[in-house]
Amino acid sequence: MPADVLLELGLTPGQTLQLPGRLRSHLVYFLLRWKHHAALAASLDELLPANPSLVSLLDVQARMFLNEGLPDAALDTMRKRHQLRTSMSSQAFVARIHLARHDVQAALEIARTLVTEAGDKAAPWSLLGEVQLAAGDHAAARAAYRRLNEIRPDSRAYLLGTMAIHQVQGNWVAASAYAVRLQEAAAAEKPLAVTHLRRLHAYFEASGETNRAADIETELATRYAAELADLQEAIATEFGRHLPGQVEPEPIQVAQRAKAPAKPLDSFETVSVSSQERAQLLAAARRFFGHEDFLPGQAEIMACAMRGEDVLAVLPTGGGKSLCYQLPALLAESGTTLVISPLIALMKDQVDKLPSQASRLATTINSTLRGDELCRRLRRIRAGGYRLVYAAPERLRQPLFLHALRCAGVNRLVIDEVHCVSMWGHDFRPDYLYIAEARQALGNPPLLAVTSSAAWEICVSSRAMCCGPTCVWRSLSRVTVTTNCATCWPSAAVSLAEGLSMLVPACDARNWQLCCAVRESPQPTTTLASLTGLLYRTNL
Repeated sequence: MPADVLLELGLTPGQTLQLPGRLRSHLVYFLLRWKHHAALAASLDELLPANPSLVSLLDVQARMFLNEGLPDAALDTMRKRHQLRTSMSSQAFVARIHLARHDVQAALEIARTLVTEAGDKAAPWSLLGEVQLAAGDHAAARAAYRRLNEIRPDSRAYLLGTMAIHQVQGNWVAASAYAVRLQEAAAAEKPLAVTHLRRLHAYFEASGETNRAADIETELATRYAAELADLQEAIATEFGRHLPGQVEPEPIQVAQRAKAPAKPLDSFETVSVSSQERAQLLAAARRFFGHEDFLPGQAEIMACAMRGEDVLAVLPTGGGKSLCYQLPALLAESGTTLVISPLIALMKDQVDKLPSQASRLATTINSTLRGDELCRRLRRIRAGGYRLVYAAPERLRQPLFLHALRCAGVNRLVIDEVHCVSMWGHDFRPDYLYIAEARQALGNPPLLAVTSSAAWEICVSSRAMCCGPTCVWRSLSRVTVTTNCATCWPSAAVSLAEGLSMLVPACDARNWQLCCAVRESPQPTTTLASLTGLLYRTNL
């Protein structure tokens, strides 16, 4: 039905007439490229009568007919087109129509004519190679592609054509080599055209390279989603509409700029947890982690998360924040929990510390992974093989990553160290600002934002970002940590090294941490630290 994709775009066929030329071309080529033929036909029924001399619309109609297996209708359309204007590309397309009609001789005549008229260009030789291959003359096809490669070395048409020759001859090893070269060239340069991706997909299906075929399926799906979103935005902008899910922003009232009074954040004691919920969580904690009890606030956070609520969790350092999303993730029978973390080292540390039965269900996606390993992990994510996936915020802009997550289903989105977003995240990590958009693209999964920050403003802004979630707050004061300041050596005659040598035994006996607020060379401090096992931080 033409209404399907056009409704997604917020259009009727008649409204295509109201689009400016550039956006109209964007629309019709999108519909053609992704084979939305019913919607395209309905749009062309409106556009062609109003623009009868626009050859680009006739080209689109002819290609649509050929895609639909109607080469005679395509040929009739191209005859009308050539009455208006002829070009090398339009003649080459007519030759391909003749191939679809099994009229190889007519196609060969056009290809030879174009080679004679423009033998210094790549396109005629690409066409001649294609026609000669269809005619069964492999030697002539190889010669044509060889000449193409001389004009434009390692062009995509050359790689595809040579791949096709080896495939027809049954040389699958050589054919696959050219196919992989084409993929690698696309990775290093601009993306492959959709038609090229489809040809590669068909080849990998025929050669039995299912992993590569699956990767191309992912690329096609991702490309389609991105193009659809871009087109929706362009059309919405043109007609002054808001996209689905967008809210009309309220005008800013100058009189309301004063800071709102501070509202107390909810304590974890106010969050109810049923005995059944607590028993289920505790049994899982014993099974996976060997824990016999929870730290204050953990059960409340996990119970809210398991209910599908949005949660802002504020716990002190060492308060067990990671368990609050790890355990619910491991209890899920399907889907995955995505954890956005600011540091690769932090992700790796969390995965490495998981028990063996849990670690095999967790992975990290980061910049240290090589291509093959990254593809392997993405395929396993797509297949639902992980319950926990750790990634940096920059990954949320990568279509393949988002597509893999959508295939798996995201049960929960976790933002670890959420204070980064409010304090300074977008200044040095702009992709923090993309979290909300990515969350929507992933189907708006429940959100769990965790932090150890005590700043009230940070907690409030994080709470607002989470759209008013349940807030589980625990006092950040740590009774085991105290701060004292003392003058250790009043005389300027005592050097830093001598003074520290007197202080170290006292710190060592009391298990204190020494913070050295000086700007001299840290070498003496470093030496003493290596001898005593204490941790020193200079220039605080």
